[in-house]
Amino acid sequence: MIEWLIRNKSLKEDTILIIDEPESGLNPASIVMLAEIIYRLFRKGLIIFIATHNFFFLKKSHILAKKDNRADAKIFALERPDDKILTTEALLRHQIPANKILEVAMDLYNEEVESMIKDILE
Repeated sequence: MIEWLIRNKSLKEDTILIIDEPESGLNPASIVMLAEIIYRLFRKGLIIFIATHNFFFLKKSHILAKKDNRADAKIFALERPDDKILTTEALLRHQIPANKILEVAMDLYNEEVESMIKDILE
C-alpha cells in the first residue's frame, strides 16, 4: 500500500498515515527496511501513527531518530494494569519507554547470557 501511495504521488507534506502492525508477515530484514522507508516519509513531513509490537521495528525507528537529532518523533507506550490505560510518552530520539516489547527482549537476552555463562563454567 505504501509503495502504491508513493508511486501515484498521493503522499504529500501533512498527509496523515495510520498504520497498524506494518511489519506483520515480514522477515527481520524487511522490517528494518520498512522502518527506514516510513522514517523517510516522516522526515518529508508526513504525520504517521503506527501501532507495533515488534522489537526490530521499534529499535530501528529509535536508531534512525537518534541519528537524526532534529527528529521530533514521539513514542507512546501503552499499558493496561488493573483495567486502566497508562501512557508513557517520550521523544523517540531520546529513549524507548519501558514496555513489554523491551521487557521480553531483555529477558531473552539475559536468559541467553546466563546460558552462555553456565556453559563456560561447566
